[in-house]
Amino acid sequence: MHKKNLWILEDDHSQVFILKEILEEHYNLECFSSIRELESKVKQAETCDCLLADLRLPGESFMSFINTHPIKDFPFIVISSIDEIEIVRRAFDAGAIDYLVKPF
Repeated sequence: MHKKNLWILEDDHSQVFILKEILEEHYNLECFSSIRELESKVKQAETCDCLLADLRLPGESFMSFINTHPIKDFPFIVISSIDEIEIVRRAFDAGAIDYLVKPF
């Protein structure tokens, strides 16, 4: 069976470890710890089947990135500790297919 490609944008190594433990058996994973790393991959015309993205990264914001670089070519799910209805609404307005609140 062909595994789908799943990208993870997360700077917290413990969260990446947990996600890998849960998902690596079923998906081809590629992890990014910064918006710059993700942006570089997107500029190479690489795509994935889904992106799991943390909202807050050191000095960076996934929402700012998504608002200036729409990634309509693949779906994304937000995974964040932010549990504010306005932020959740903005994530869905930007195209998120789901929003999971940490810890999960």
